[in-house]
Amino acid sequence: TGHHAIALAKQGYQMVGADLSAAMVEQARRNAAVAGVEVRFAVAGFGGLAALGETFDAVLCLGNSLPHLLTEKAQAEALSDFATVLHPGGLVVIQNRNFDRVWRRRERFMGPQSCREGEREWVFVRFYDFHEATVTFNMIRLRRDGETWTQDVESTELRPIFRDDLAAALGRAGFFQAAFHGGYNGSPF
Repeated sequence: TGHHAIALAKQGYQMVGADLSAAMVEQARRNAAVAGVEVRFAVAGFGGLAALGETFDAVLCLGNSLPHLLTEKAQAEALSDFATVLHPGGLVVIQNRNFDRVWRRRERFMGPQSCREGEREWVFVRFYDFHEATVTFNMIRLRRDGETWTQDVESTELRPIFRDDLAAALGRAGFFQAAFHGGYNGSPF
């Protein structure tokens, strides 16, 4: 919904946000207007950034989104697209779950998250179902309006990306300096 792009625009960066979902792009535009910042948002999926006709100093791929690409070929095309739109010496940041640890330990559940807005409250319960080469990411959303609770469940298949595989794929896409961290603070992977 554009919150990362909006936060960076508030810090003075010129931002372009992209999402495959037209509904998310419209919501991001509304959020930017409310925040009083100018951000261009476009409907574009992985592999579609070059079609925007711009180049960038950085590409941010956040929210564990790259694992939504279910084939090695699709992931390679996305990384190649990132390389195509970057200025020489540009930076790509990929936020990805540590699937090396998750897969090895079969870490099924992530900690619940919650948020509140006045009388409205949300609780998010997230967990994986493990398969031979993929995982199903499940999210249960509990919503409270006043005294009434409702719930819904969303599930999506992901192709885990392991550190060494990502390093190799980045190299094939033309990225020759890769660093892996445990968080934005630079903690060890």
